[in-house]
Formats: sequence, structure tokens, C-alpha cells
Amino acid sequence: MAYINEDCIHCAACSINGPSIFGWDEEALKPTVIKQPETEQEIADFKAAAEGCPTQAIKEWLAAA
Repeated sequence: MAYINEDCIHCAACSINGPSIFGWDEEALKPTVIKQPETEQEIADFKAAAEGCPTQAIKEWLAAA
């Protein structure tokens, strides 16, 4: 599951690299994951966003099956 941690500085690099995955949480006033990456393109966009994040705030963990 993809998420953005508290290290985020709201630079918008995630939404630039992965606009279908990342968006803005109006209530919390911070970037958020709006859709978990599923397709090959979404996964590539997620990886590009994670690599481009200046604070490495974009994370992913795998839930136990």
C-alpha cells in the first residue's frame, strides 16, 4: 500500500510524476495517495515519484497476505 509520511514538505513532486496516484487532501491540507498503483504505468509513475521526492516521504509497504 502506497502512502506519504510526515516528512512531506508539500512540494508537489509526487503529483507531477504521478497525477493519477497522488492528489491533495483538502481536509488535512496535504498531499495524499488517491489511488493505489495497479497498472504497469501507475507502478512506474509511483516509482518515479518516490525517487523524485526530495524528502523520501513516499513509501510503500506490503500487507501480510
